[in-house]
Amino acid sequence: MGCRMKNNGIVSKKSNRRDALSFLLFVFLLPYVCACLWGHVGEETAKLRKTEGKGQQDVRMVEASLSWGIWELPVEEYLTYLLLLIMPEESEAEALKAQAVLLRTELAARYTEQSEKTIFLEAEELSRFYGGYEDAAELAACRRAVEATAGTILTYRSEPVRASSLQLTGEGEKSFCYVAAGGQEFAMNQKEAESLAQKGNNWQEILEHFFFESELAKFE
Repeated sequence: MGCRMKNNGIVSKKSNRRDALSFLLFVFLLPYVCACLWGHVGEETAKLRKTEGKGQQDVRMVEASLSWGIWELPVEEYLTYLLLLIMPEESEAEALKAQAVLLRTELAARYTEQSEKTIFLEAEELSRFYGGYEDAAELAACRRAVEATAGTILTYRSEPVRASSLQLTGEGEKSFCYVAAGGQEFAMNQKEAESLAQKGNNWQEILEHFFFESELAKFE
């Protein structure tokens, strides 16, 4: 009996020590294991979010403020509607393209200033386009002009040209005025732009005619 009690005592002590060491090891390693697991899950979650949001993050957006709320739309779609609003009906295709570049240039300057992929603009005049536009042919011409000049802006000394005002002559002709780096001023007369387009000038040549010493660039 005495011998068995001694042996049982030894086994009991060894078991207690082994259990205690195992418990301490578990306590010390638990934070490390949790950190590894959490880090792995965090990395996978970040990758998933990045993949899911990639499409929207790569597209520049406009938050157009209307009377009933905010209409969020891609910048190229916004440009299409805006182009139709400011250009006369049956405008020459090349004149439309030249104006599309200037409108995009103005927006590029705003995106650059705000360092954001989305900008907020007061745009109540866009209400007529929400939910669809009846004159598909008229809108299609503007859409082609925007697509043909996709991403192109006008720069002067590596900076986007900024619109300053829209002037009207006594005959109601539109002149779009712009200010570039160093205070250099430009003006594009709409009637003259149409005339140049009718003579066979393309949109690059039209812009070069009005905006001397300027350069076309891609807005990334």
